[in-house]
Amino acid sequence: MRSLSILGSTGSIGTQALDVVRRNPDRFRVLGLGAGSSHELLVGQVREFMPPVVAIADEEAASRLTATLGGIRGVEILSGPQAMETLARGSDADMVPNAMVGAVGLAPSPAALQSGKMLALANKESL
Repeated sequence: MRSLSILGSTGSIGTQALDVVRRNPDRFRVLGLGAGSSHELLVGQVREFMPPVVAIADEEAASRLTATLGGIRGVEILSGPQAMETLARGSDADMVPNAMVGAVGLAPSPAALQSGKMLALANKESL
């Protein structure tokens, strides 16, 4: 079974990656989810997949996410500009799909590779 930490999980490519996980629960499990600021969609994803780690870059959205998910045990919430890089480097996932939009997706790509994870790159700036 392949374990994933999906960066940009609330965007188009990230939601498609989660659709693949839904259709193949025997092949994939989600260990991390990351988003920029879309905390509403991220809340639903967290409730469905129950990853041990969630990252959200926007501090204000992180506060709302924490308030909403406060009752869920076993979910660590990372926030701030380094949250995605921390998730890419530190999770126990063996694959990191980077579906982040723009230059914010640059730092997590080498972080994932340097920590020995397979990188599934959908962030063109990292190329």
